[in-house]
Amino acid sequence: MTLLNGSGLARYFISVLALGVFFLGLNYVNYGRHTSLQAEKTACSQSPPEEIVKVVYRDRIIEKVVDAPKNEGEESQENEHIPAKIIYSPMEENGIKYPISDELKKDPDFATFQKRSKFLNNACRSIRSIFDTKQSFKAKKHLHELIKNGQNADDEKKCLPVLAREGSPENHFYTDKEKIHVCLPTKTGSTNWLKMLFSLYTSDGKIDPDEVDPNLVYQMPQLPRFAAQLDEHIRSRQGKDDFFTMITVRHPFARLHSAYKDKFRNKHPWMKYIRGKFGTYLDAMETEDMENEDYEYSFRAFLELMALSEYDQERDRHWKTVQTYCTPCHIDYDFVLKQETAMAENDFLMKVLKFDETHPGLHVPGRYNSNVTARIDMDEIAAPYKGIPRDIIEKIYISYYPDFVLFNYDVDEVFAVAGPASDAALKKKRMEVRAKMKTKFGYYTKRTDDMQCMGDEDYACKYGMWRKFTNHTIVGTAYPFAGKKFTTLTAAFEFGCDKPTVKGVIYDGTAYQLRGGSAGFREHRTDTVWVKQYSTLTIA
Repeated sequence: MTLLNGSGLARYFISVLALGVFFLGLNYVNYGRHTSLQAEKTACSQSPPEEIVKVVYRDRIIEKVVDAPKNEGEESQENEHIPAKIIYSPMEENGIKYPISDELKKDPDFATFQKRSKFLNNACRSIRSIFDTKQSFKAKKHLHELIKNGQNADDEKKCLPVLAREGSPENHFYTDKEKIHVCLPTKTGSTNWLKMLFSLYTSDGKIDPDEVDPNLVYQMPQLPRFAAQLDEHIRSRQGKDDFFTMITVRHPFARLHSAYKDKFRNKHPWMKYIRGKFGTYLDAMETEDMENEDYEYSFRAFLELMALSEYDQERDRHWKTVQTYCTPCHIDYDFVLKQETAMAENDFLMKVLKFDETHPGLHVPGRYNSNVTARIDMDEIAAPYKGIPRDIIEKIYISYYPDFVLFNYDVDEVFAVAGPASDAALKKKRMEVRAKMKTKFGYYTKRTDDMQCMGDEDYACKYGMWRKFTNHTIVGTAYPFAGKKFTTLTAAFEFGCDKPTVKGVIYDGTAYQLRGGSAGFREHRTDTVWVKQYSTLTIA
């Protein structure tokens, strides 16, 4: 063996130190771009053939499996060129984290909620694939079946979805006193829970929930609007913090039919908003004479609108996806309450909250004749869709895909009653109407699309994502930063992201400049502009 002299030994240690700094730098680049991460190596029992590096990332663990040492005792060297398989798992063990008594765990309802919690957790492992809008109907249906059978897409690049700042605050409700945090999307039986919570919040449960005015329930505390505040708020109000967390859901096809039956009635007050926003498109797709009917438009015309609406910002609040309202793969919900079986399940949840002891008489109102042991009546859900062209059903399925998959709702019965595909003339007409919708809603849908993943390079502080628009510009000074220029886009983002007067960044071919947008957002022959996702701008 050759011994190193003093200078050789020094060079050796310097080389080792340099290598250590190099690999430390790689780890920082890979995992530290947008948030501070804690990393720890976990040894497997009985000398496993691989090493797992756990990285704590926004209340999730991302486990990176790297090649194991070839020889026993040899140190593993992680290298960016070594193929790695990424595995996803929750921070805690799958299932309900909220403390429940052993006696209640014997109740069959507990097993139902536990099963739903675990199913949702597994489905969220495939959320990047679920969000993939380029997948064909056939590919989506295949993934749906995989997840339904307890498998997942095994996405190589894992995704923690961006929290939907536009949908979340208005349908999340909480009370710190009782340690409750719930997401209650429209048309999921949400009003009944809001009445109970309103009674609890305003009178400690002394007001009969059945007597609560439904127009008052939205006075409950709601979540903060900005992303940084929203993330912090939610992270401290989960099951692991002894918070009761719940989401109400409903079969998407049943939910759409309910929205139609409620809001499209003749002279319904909400129809003036629907006509103002969607009337042009509904009129274009209407094929029935509705003069003597009970509804302003036919159900077929409504479904045509649903099929044409590809993004939630093109939809009314009463039929946006549960995904947008509640982002169920970002927030850990212990309890998934299905509207179809809510009557019996509500009683169990009141016992979980111990309200049967602390607030006798407090209850969740309800009119749905259902119970927890009954199956979801798919024949009843499918009936209104009989004869509807199959291509319409397929488009709606794709648009509401996250809700079908994450909450384990079947669709085969609806496809079974669907009619033949539309003819060429109708398809052409749809394309014309869709083009008009894209012209009207294009800016808003791109600006507010939340079906993306945390950690993407364009994620920026509390205002969400920066949205890029070519051949557009923002006109108006970002006071008091007029004339300030940057040589890199990143520098402009970092400077402007927390400045309320900065609505966007433009590139004029020479430099990046800040804009305030007082004169609006408009087309431009050469400029490129990046707009803050949740900034308010006038379309000039």
